[in-house]
Amino acid sequence: MTSRRLVLIRHSKAVAGEMDHGRPLSDRGLSDAAAAARWLAAAAVIPDRVVVSTSTRTRQTWDVISGELGVTPELVADHRIYVNTVGGLLAIVHETPDEVGTLALIGHNPSMGEFARGLDDGEGDEAASHAVARAFQTSGIACFDVPVPWSELAIGGARLTTFAVPRG
Repeated sequence: MTSRRLVLIRHSKAVAGEMDHGRPLSDRGLSDAAAAARWLAAAAVIPDRVVVSTSTRTRQTWDVISGELGVTPELVADHRIYVNTVGGLLAIVHETPDEVGTLALIGHNPSMGEFARGLDDGEGDEAASHAVARAFQTSGIACFDVPVPWSELAIGGARLTTFAVPRG
């Protein structure tokens, strides 16, 4: 079976504010999202499908990344990512069509960090595993090899291959 790749991206830095759902990226966030795109391009990580939270900052993060990469994969906005639970993220992965080779989820902490730590089978990149355990910072990118169909992915069932926190 062909391995699939799951890419977890935490949105870039947003402005402070009381209206959480509508908070846009800060200037630093815009710069960091562009750096994330450059990192993805250098690592040859180009998603076939991207699922983003319905928040402004996650959609803006993807807009900057996709603009820099010059790609337009299938884009889905899913409120379950904004709800911010590991169960919601896993459900989205399970619903991914089989033909998708590389899936990217763009969301929020704490669920992105919890999901990344939970998925890690402990057999991948040790430095990446330690970095994810410390903090899943804004613009953080965790890449996993998934050896099973999307619908069968379970906690502890993916290999963490790399983790980066690009800065612009």
